[in-house]
Amino acid sequence: TEGIFRVPGDIDEVNALKVQMDRWELPGEILDPHVPGSLLKLWYRELYEPLIPPSYYRRCVDSYDNPEAAIAVVQSLPEINRLVLCYLLNFLQVFARSENSKV
Repeated sequence: TEGIFRVPGDIDEVNALKVQMDRWELPGEILDPHVPGSLLKLWYRELYEPLIPPSYYRRCVDSYDNPEAAIAVVQSLPEINRLVLCYLLNFLQVFARSENSKV
């Protein structure tokens, strides 16, 4: 699908899916893959605390071109932040594969 994370899902469908998920209800059939993609982006935007805390910002910027330093920053994150970030990165790697291009 073209740009699953670039093309926004229908806002009404995204909001309806969010309400279902907030109620711990399993959604029915979702025909537009952009809807769950938009919901995932919304979930990350609405986190009470950012996945990468502001106190780590400078270290992240400084280590952008140094893989060892970047890994050290990730490893120093609070455990829940590190686990969620690693899960997100693994998930995004699926879409980075050539058969799933145009993310």
